[in-house]
Amino acid sequence: MSSLANPEKNRLSTRNLILILITIVVYFVISSLPTQEGLTREGLKAIALMVCALIFWILDVMPIGVTALLFTVLQPIVGTVNPTAMASNFLPTTFFFSVACFLIGQAMLETGLGNRIVAGLLKISGKSPKKLLFLLMCATSLISFVIANLALSALMVPLLIKIFKANNMEPGKSNFAKSCLIGVPVAVSIGGVGTPAGSLPNYQVISLVQQISGDTITFGQWAMIGIPLAIILTPLAYLVIVAIFKPEVDALDTEALTDMSNLGKLTVKEWGFIIIFAALIASWFLTDIAMPISGMLATCLFFLPKLEILNGKSFNKAINWNILMLICGSTGLAMAIFQTGAAEWIATTVLAPFTTTSPIIMILMVVAFTVFMHVLIPVNPSMVSVFVPIVAVFAPLMGVPVWVLILPLGYAVNCAFILPLDSVFALTYSSGYYSMRDLAKVGIPLSIVWVIIGTAIMFFFI
Repeated sequence: MSSLANPEKNRLSTRNLILILITIVVYFVISSLPTQEGLTREGLKAIALMVCALIFWILDVMPIGVTALLFTVLQPIVGTVNPTAMASNFLPTTFFFSVACFLIGQAMLETGLGNRIVAGLLKISGKSPKKLLFLLMCATSLISFVIANLALSALMVPLLIKIFKANNMEPGKSNFAKSCLIGVPVAVSIGGVGTPAGSLPNYQVISLVQQISGDTITFGQWAMIGIPLAIILTPLAYLVIVAIFKPEVDALDTEALTDMSNLGKLTVKEWGFIIIFAALIASWFLTDIAMPISGMLATCLFFLPKLEILNGKSFNKAINWNILMLICGSTGLAMAIFQTGAAEWIATTVLAPFTTTSPIIMILMVVAFTVFMHVLIPVNPSMVSVFVPIVAVFAPLMGVPVWVLILPLGYAVNCAFILPLDSVFALTYSSGYYSMRDLAKVGIPLSIVWVIIGTAIMFFFI
């Protein structure tokens, strides 16, 4: 009766059942392929599981969180990792930082501080949606030079949603909403390459280069390439995004959002948020406390009696468990690829043939490899840990310093634009305003642009 009453639901159920059967076949085909030298059977199975999980996520075969849990528990069943490793891989430190970022965004929203920021941005941009998007991307890219990507992305989402709701923009239908919620994390990721303080993997790269070769990359040396790269890529990214998702309105309704007269002076809760958030940022620069730990400690202060920026209800409202499961599930699958040696095999197979070419060709391949490997392995810190030592081996074979090959890899690690599996994109994806396929429409051409510009800048500075 219900199936007849809802033929669309019945059609989707049939479609998804067929996709499940096809995915099972895909897994057995990939996992049954002959193994190559350096690739174990467990590594091949790990790659097969990631491919199948991507099919489920991209084609919406099952809910995001369910897919993440399903492919997590399948790992010990098919023999890629044991149950202990499965559990360890599933709960990375990114989980705690993501929770903290969700709470930071909710706190800004509930204090009302977000209203002031939105009003200020709209006042500068007037009613032009394109101008607002450009300002947002430039501002977030610039701020991302010194503020962690994930926290900045979390701050912007609730502010943007206020604008969308004031203009009756529906999730999944508004091109302007798509352009903003894709544009902001793109700009945040691009800005993250500007300085070593912009992104956690930047520090990893600098540290590993020193360990491997003894060469020291200073803050200024990194920024000398990173800042021009960010300055060039940010407006190019804006042009690509606005061309693909042209705003459906010529002017925004800003009357309800730009009236600053009713906001009054900063409240106690707004001051409380500002002080706590400023202290959090200071801790990232001045202490050795890990960012996920300091983030969780700071957000706990939002629940202090008398201050009560957040409460139990706002906690439940802030946390998006589907996205947290996506982050944990994709991280666990990626870690299995690393632990089985499949990542090393992929890197060696793809890059080794280019050691006999010119350095610029090798740089091009390193950048392209790093950018597009995000499809299989979206975990930036893990990519740095495994790929930097591998790529560094090729440098002496080509007669170039280690940093010549590692720096372009370090910058390109921040380019995870094709799927929302990176935590920066996962936060905006959780809003429901765009799909995985929407991101791919922008992410693929942007990734190609990054490869071209990233290689050209390295060629210029070398």
